[in-house]
Amino acid sequence: MRQVVIIANGFQEEYIYNFVNGLSKTCSRVVLIGGENYDRSRLSINVSFNPLRGRHFHGESFIRKTLRSIRYYIHLILFIVRSRINTVHLAWLRFPIIDGIFIPIILKMFKIRIVYTAHNPLPHHKEGWYFRFIFRMIYRISDFIIVHTDHIKNLLVREIGVDSKKIYMVEHGLYDVTETPEINSISSKKYFNLESRKPVLLFFGKIVHYKGLDLLLESMVWDDIHMKFQILIAGRVGDAYKDQFDKLIDNYPFSNLTILDRYLTDKEVEMCFKAADLTVLPYREASQSGVMLMSFSFGIPVVVPDLGSFPEYVNGGATGLLFHSNDWESLGKVLSEYLSQPDQFQKKDILSIASTKYSWDDACRTISDIYNN
Repeated sequence: MRQVVIIANGFQEEYIYNFVNGLSKTCSRVVLIGGENYDRSRLSINVSFNPLRGRHFHGESFIRKTLRSIRYYIHLILFIVRSRINTVHLAWLRFPIIDGIFIPIILKMFKIRIVYTAHNPLPHHKEGWYFRFIFRMIYRISDFIIVHTDHIKNLLVREIGVDSKKIYMVEHGLYDVTETPEINSISSKKYFNLESRKPVLLFFGKIVHYKGLDLLLESMVWDDIHMKFQILIAGRVGDAYKDQFDKLIDNYPFSNLTILDRYLTDKEVEMCFKAADLTVLPYREASQSGVMLMSFSFGIPVVVPDLGSFPEYVNGGATGLLFHSNDWESLGKVLSEYLSQPDQFQKKDILSIASTKYSWDDACRTISDIYNN
């Protein structure tokens, strides 16, 4: 019997919805543990949802937040042990020491197996000796480790020293998006006050330093291509990046810049991608990106750096374009060249390639087999 408890730990909601719904087709019992932010209507009827995380309150005092977290972890352990499910899958680690070490050690005392999805070998900008030590322990404690690219698997083995026998490479699935018929490119551009005939570059997701927004804005001075594009920046600015972001926008006061620094509804997310002609991911360092797969889900090509696993995802230029990482001039040149052939990408072709290569059903069948190992 393939039964599993999925602990979301605040990871990307779209990923979690697709992941647990896919697992529900191959596992006899799937339990998702998360917060009140999840929309139950988007979960399969075969997924049991337990909102143990509760609701997060903005401005909550440190003491109240600490007490709420302690209560959550106690209830989490009791729930899993009493559920008699022998596999727990950690989709993310909010607090690595607690989520990745203490809780797994306790659960393993009850003969519960731990599966962990490593989206990156180490957290972004946390590659010092301390985090290497912590994550070596996390990988050692985990019974199985899921990665979505061979690049990440190789990094885990080569740089962290993880046993390759416990690492399984499973392709990231294509997001299952429900499109609204009345939302199209024209209506989406109109909603965001964008011109209908000028190409739109989309920069989507939480805005932090490593995602390279400054490289995108700087690339706009290449051959004055800022006059030929519109830029839609959609995503909340990280607290630590706020001051730098404000200075960046002041330094590049382009008139064709639209900024949505707020929470976006599902409808607005759909409109962002349908308004876009290209999704640009000028990341300084990353191994993969959920935003890239989301873009493919809407049939929108991507512009990505030649680092990590990104080159594999452009499929020889069929689903996107490559530029030299951390090189704004290279990015500018690639975007300029796109203007000479804006019809080189077709939505149906991108959807066909992506749906064939990146299937959640295939991924979840493989992961389900791992649970049953």
